[in-house]
Amino acid sequence: MEKTLVIKKSDLETITNILERLTPESNTIHIQKLKVELGKADIVDDEVIDNSVIQLQSTFMMKEKSSSLQVSYQLVLPKEADLKEKKISILSPLGVAVIGYRVGSEINWVFPGGEKQITILEVKQAARVNKDWS
Repeated sequence: MEKTLVIKKSDLETITNILERLTPESNTIHIQKLKVELGKADIVDDEVIDNSVIQLQSTFMMKEKSSSLQVSYQLVLPKEADLKEKKISILSPLGVAVIGYRVGSEINWVFPGGEKQITILEVKQAARVNKDWS
């Protein structure tokens, strides 16, 4: 049985806007996979998404099965990505692989270095900011 991804509406809108602005040269295999993944996802209202689901701005801890290495990253917009700060872009291979999955999910994904199995161990949501504040 295939696991269902869960994406909140505002993340879908943000990601779709980013994808629409990409140049044809940016349409990599990972971008194509992101489009497929978004097409399969359950889209839910922002207010009802489970906090255990990886969303934009979530920080998550994962473990790679082959090495048992545990590492944390924050999933961010492309302009915010900074690997030194452990902030990965939604358009990166790992960002595409984890968006919409939840704590306990085991994900098999083909990365540039080959296929890997990762497990999501923990997810923390960023504090919500009221966008109406000036």
